[in-house]
Amino acid sequence: GLRPHPQLRRPGHRRRNAVVELRAANRLKTRFLANMSHELRTPLNSIIGFSEMLRDEIYGPLNETQKEYVDIVLKSSRHLHQLLSDILDLCRVEQDMTLLAKQQVRIEDLIEATVSIVRPQAEAAGLRLTVDTSPDLPTLWADPLRIKQVLYNLLSNAIKFTPSGGSIEVRARHAGGEVAVAVSDTGIGISEEDQAHVFDQFYQCETLYERKFEGVGLGLPLSKRLVELHGGRIELRSRLGEGTTVTFYLPVTDGPTDGPEEPSGPEEADKADGEEG
Repeated sequence: GLRPHPQLRRPGHRRRNAVVELRAANRLKTRFLANMSHELRTPLNSIIGFSEMLRDEIYGPLNETQKEYVDIVLKSSRHLHQLLSDILDLCRVEQDMTLLAKQQVRIEDLIEATVSIVRPQAEAAGLRLTVDTSPDLPTLWADPLRIKQVLYNLLSNAIKFTPSGGSIEVRARHAGGEVAVAVSDTGIGISEEDQAHVFDQFYQCETLYERKFEGVGLGLPLSKRLVELHGGRIELRSRLGEGTTVTFYLPVTDGPTDGPEEPSGPEEADKADGEEG
């Protein structure tokens, strides 16, 4: 039969084509970001490794100026490595490549382990870091690595945006079949306009104070996706100049409900990167 002229096709057909093309473009973007992040991390590992050897004066002593410059190179390289890791993780989540290695975990143990990692950073910034967990917390069926990653992202943000002399608190409560974990700070806060976008990828708040800090706006979007993979949700409350609270909720389950799950893969990729570097 005769085919209608393209311009006479129904609007719904054009909309469906646009959606298909948009999804294809998004897949290509995600694939490009994942490949780029992985390829860049390999030479970056070499830079970090050689910088550490120079800092430790394995090949001879350094003067004070040289030590200062090597520390700057090392700090910048590690920061870039973390950004690339965040991009790679986000791409894996977008492509549904991140499978969770779930097991029975105690959220208070995960909080304690993560807080012990960031506490030196908080103390160096002149911040008070406290933990308050209720005694009736049930065990959760979750991936401990990914939950610690969420906690680390939230605590790192709180430390970054809280001026010296401020405080940060981690709270955990059990209510309504969920465990709620909140990270609160007395930092610079977020405007109402920016709060609507903080979970968008690559979004940065526009306040002059926040623009002084490094980052590409991946911590909260990645945390949101990881929490959602666990069947949970995340929310943010903030007042400009007064502080921010980010709370994520995880459902309480006794074990797997959707069949067996395989371990997530980023650890193996990280090991491979380390061996190549």
